[in-house]
Amino acid sequence: MLVRWTDYNSDRPFALRPSVDVETTEEAYTLYADLPGVTREALDISVERGVLTFSATRTTRGEDPREVLYRRSFRLSDQVDVAGISARLDNGVLALTLPRAEETKARKITVEAA
Repeated sequence: MLVRWTDYNSDRPFALRPSVDVETTEEAYTLYADLPGVTREALDISVERGVLTFSATRTTRGEDPREVLYRRSFRLSDQVDVAGISARLDNGVLALTLPRAEETKARKITVEAA
């Protein structure tokens, strides 16, 4: 069931679970999330116990401003180098780059002569 924005009657923030696109390469996984109206200062990204979470808040414009909360969490596998995770926010699109752990990257093995 869809609820019209104007029908939402609560003092709590309106929570949204943004959709995320995932791009996979040999070097990294990149997650893209649309967060319209969110500033870098309002964005919080953390990794705790193997779970990557991003959340952000913004206030709507108009006669009846409301606070909107964006929140999404992902369980990370051992294939991700947690220390190398980086984030970029560009025109309302959050890009999270999760580099692959070295041991999971493809590598060429040379054969030595006997």
